[in-house]
Amino acid sequence: MRVRCTTNNVSDISVRSHIVRQKGRYFGCGTQRVPLTLQKTYVVYALLECSTEKWVYVVDDDYPSIWYPLGYLLDFFEIIDERVSKIWKPEVFVSFGEGVGRLRTFEEWSNDPSFYERLVDKESLEMEIFNKRKEFMDLEYPCREGFKSLTHFDSNWCQCPSCGCVWEDGGHTVGMKRCPECMEILMDELWTGE
Repeated sequence: MRVRCTTNNVSDISVRSHIVRQKGRYFGCGTQRVPLTLQKTYVVYALLECSTEKWVYVVDDDYPSIWYPLGYLLDFFEIIDERVSKIWKPEVFVSFGEGVGRLRTFEEWSNDPSFYERLVDKESLEMEIFNKRKEFMDLEYPCREGFKSLTHFDSNWCQCPSCGCVWEDGGHTVGMKRCPECMEILMDELWTGE
């Protein structure tokens, strides 16, 4: 799932939201803007649906100094790709604020209510798991917005348009590839999966 930031101004959040009444708790006292870039696309690593609101967990512009995904109201974004990751598990019920929400995410987070807390606390196992899951979800589906395309010589060899690195492609199992030289994420036009 990918979303595009449509606002980074906290005051633009719908007045119906209980978050508006508790802005300081969620975004800090005096915060007017959150670390999201207008029109930038973000991969969603988890989706939390509460009775009145939906939250998407993305790595914002403070990443990697903040190494974990943060929850933002869907009101900050528009959905540009509704496909959920193949590694997301069916929703589970979790405590959220003063109520209960439905969480959809990858297995380790979905099955363990304390996973996110340990990730925030920089536990090495949770960081390793999240980084592995993040890499898969970042590359899973193709995205034309903001990404260059790989140059393909044939179905086995490709080239990075940015640094010129040429490498043998291991197949077209994901929609994006990471250049092994400059680490830029590039779109794989030969990907045919859905």
